[in-house]
Amino acid sequence: MYKRQIIYKIIYAKALSYEYLLENGIYIDICKHLFDKYKCDYVLENFDYRSLMVSDSVKSELVRIYGDSALCKYDLFKLDLTSQLIMNNDEFPYIYDENNQRDYLILDHKDKRVIEIFIDLINQGYVKDISFKISSVENCLVILEEAKYGQKYSLKLKDLPDLSVFYDLDSQDDHLWIFVRKDKNDKFSITFEETIEDLFFDKNEYVITNLIHLEVTRINGVDVISHIDHEYIIYTMDTYINRLENSGVKGEHKIKTFKIDNATIPLDYKFNNCNVLYHVVHECMSKKNLVKEYFENLA
Repeated sequence: MYKRQIIYKIIYAKALSYEYLLENGIYIDICKHLFDKYKCDYVLENFDYRSLMVSDSVKSELVRIYGDSALCKYDLFKLDLTSQLIMNNDEFPYIYDENNQRDYLILDHKDKRVIEIFIDLINQGYVKDISFKISSVENCLVILEEAKYGQKYSLKLKDLPDLSVFYDLDSQDDHLWIFVRKDKNDKFSITFEETIEDLFFDKNEYVITNLIHLEVTRINGVDVISHIDHEYIIYTMDTYINRLENSGVKGEHKIKTFKIDNATIPLDYKFNNCNVLYHVVHECMSKKNLVKEYFENLA
């Protein structure tokens, strides 16, 4: 699907790039219509009603946590209103269990529209028996908000995973990839790259991404940024499609816009009361919300 999706976007973007936009308005509308129709057709053709049911993996997790009686009729999970709370954050509703703070029971996202009503009815004492379908069981809400996997940034670099990927909840093809390589002698290499749905490409259909790379060295017991640079990474269309599936794929070319070497910038240094690394990455990347999410723990 993704390859055809990118091809439609290229056609659409080329129509937008013509010198006389008004004269080509009909082509823009046709391309947009084709792309929107393709997305709808794909969803309809691949929809399976069984995807609406509680998965076997979720059932197993609930049995592991709560025993064989975890699920009631229709595979719903019945709340114990003395110790379990329905929570409704900005992105998704979930169940918080005061007696089990390691696991979060994620509800169907469509339930979000009525959760506030249910919470009020429970608080008023009008509802004493309520059950939900559990969509997933997670041990970390961070992963559910904007991270596919990995974790948010920490000044304790040795605790960071080799790869973290954050995505935009509103545009789930937009990603921020963070690679952390741990070298010998307490030296770290950290790379930020974003891949976005609204592709940035040239007239020859080379895809262009943003990348920030830095190196951190320990000097006299203090972590300092010794190198930092910004690059545009150039991919052919085929390479870029492979890159979305394999984080190890490299681009054909790179163009640097700045480079700092032999620096001794403290990792926790603040510029205008803001961590300097966060500030640089935030200014160089297009998806500001993903950068902010990744560095949230610095606040």
